[in-house]
Amino acid sequence: MRLSDWLNGEPIEGFSFDGIRWTERPGLDAVELAQALGREVLDNYADREWLERRLDLLGYDRLAAHVRGTLLPPVGNTRTGDFGEIVAGFVVRRHFGFLIPVQRLRYKDSPSGTQRLIDIVAFKFRKPPELTTIAVSEVKTRTGKVASIAADAAEQLSDAVNDLALSLSYIDRRLTEQGKHALANRVIALLDPQSHYRLDKHVFVVTDVNTLHEETLDRLEQVDDKNLAASVVLIAGLKDVITDGYDAAGGLNDLAG
Repeated sequence: MRLSDWLNGEPIEGFSFDGIRWTERPGLDAVELAQALGREVLDNYADREWLERRLDLLGYDRLAAHVRGTLLPPVGNTRTGDFGEIVAGFVVRRHFGFLIPVQRLRYKDSPSGTQRLIDIVAFKFRKPPELTTIAVSEVKTRTGKVASIAADAAEQLSDAVNDLALSLSYIDRRLTEQGKHALANRVIALLDPQSHYRLDKHVFVVTDVNTLHEETLDRLEQVDDKNLAASVVLIAGLKDVITDGYDAAGGLNDLAG
């Protein structure tokens, strides 16, 4: 299956912020979903060309062990958080139509480490007089009930936006290292004090369909910053979905054979 067939979005009504509730389309095959998620997970940690080259050098078994041991986080909070960021990034790209030029998870210091700066920075580049849009997102992922999860994300995003220049500089360096100079130039140009762009702020909550706290959206409504949007991604059996997706990624299932 294509991962784009996984989630269906519907507006969240009755709040001052723009909200979307994402739920899984009915009738999806769990094995096919795990395979599709495995591809998405792996692409967030490793470039496909690098994987192909290392497959030729190491062979399937050694490369799979290398990926599991040095790239993918072990079971625990880091993996859960990473998974939410992967899902949110997928929504931002495939459903909202933004470009995410740098996958942050590829640059972690260790599998169990966490990345600084804004969770997701995405772009819709436009030629003047149209404004380029920068979309920034903070992602919170929980397998249990936490009433403040969305409000916490909003507050952290508000703080992180103050350091947007650091995130743009980080993206510029990564793109320059990859030889993507034209794209890097477009990113670094946004740091010019005279540049104008639109800033979209978005919080993501990724949680189990059965554990969304009934006060989560009410708490978000009380946040001072009203200029933001929110997505609530509800996944049945979230713990198992994370496990199955990472197992598929660690097994290099789409590279096997």
